[in-house]
Amino acid sequence: MLAKDSGRVCDHVLFVGPEGCGKGTIAQAVARELGVSIRVADGSTIEAAGDLAAIAANLEEGDILYFQNVNRLRRPLRKILSSGMSEFRLNIVVGKGSGSHLMPLLVKPFTCIAAVQKESDCPSELFNLFNIVVRMRPYPQAEMVQIAERIATRLGIEIEASALELLASLADGSPAKASLIIARLNSKRVTEHDVQQLLPVFGRPDNTFADLLSEVPPDVGAISGVEFERLVTALLRKMGFVAEMTRVTGDGGIDIEAQLDRPVIGGRYLFQCKRFAVDSPVGSAMVREFYGALVADRKAVKGVLITTSTFTLQAREFAAALPIELIDGGKLSLLLREYGKEPELED
Repeated sequence: MLAKDSGRVCDHVLFVGPEGCGKGTIAQAVARELGVSIRVADGSTIEAAGDLAAIAANLEEGDILYFQNVNRLRRPLRKILSSGMSEFRLNIVVGKGSGSHLMPLLVKPFTCIAAVQKESDCPSELFNLFNIVVRMRPYPQAEMVQIAERIATRLGIEIEASALELLASLADGSPAKASLIIARLNSKRVTEHDVQQLLPVFGRPDNTFADLLSEVPPDVGAISGVEFERLVTALLRKMGFVAEMTRVTGDGGIDIEAQLDRPVIGGRYLFQCKRFAVDSPVGSAMVREFYGALVADRKAVKGVLITTSTFTLQAREFAAALPIELIDGGKLSLLLREYGKEPELED
């Protein structure tokens, strides 16, 4: 690399691409190529200027600061990071009110590599400081087959050729998703049949929903909780989400994690599914519990609670002022009718 050959610090780099496309892996590779250390920071977890200063102060000259979720960094901290990137000086305000003063903290020249899912996610005060912008795209099928095979080989797993093709198609161009699928298979020898068993969880967007609906009985309330989660996951994919069920039903109050890549309304969504009888409404306590899981996640833009029954008035009032949408059996019926067929959810 030019920076390595010239002895100067590498320019700041912005990686733009969907979650799981390998941004962190490439940052690690850049650090190895330059022969420097890499420090990982997350904008969603840095609360104070002192936290940011502690990270930057520990960097040696030429080291890489890999910044995840830089868009979630608080505005005052963005200004501090901006001065650090442009002048290698952190302008930290000490004290409050009339007694406050600026305390500059010099840091050694470093390279900031930041990762965002969309270019518009990068704060404007930071974007122009990245001389290099790398726009990453999902890997094509042929490359995903090779990536999946390498992941399996590293884990000591043997996968049939036909299984590799199917697994790669389910990964949606994401190495991280391919790794997750292989981990879920939990077998030293994987056949095509093994991968097919995951279709209800990871299924193909084009046909999974129709296939799954054909197996759903008229009364959705009669299916199991896991089957209900699979149905909702397939519905979300049909609606344009990249959706996956969590490992265990009710895991942390979250049943489905989904990503929507659209302007304004895009981002990470969390879903909880409640398969209740029509005469058993979801109460405010469950909505509060779901909200707690949503807050703990810190990355989600919205939470959606879906039930086959209804919600109490208290539950609706609690959710009204929060980034939570409640979908009862009636609304779910309309969505299923729009994207497939209308089941019987209510009397």
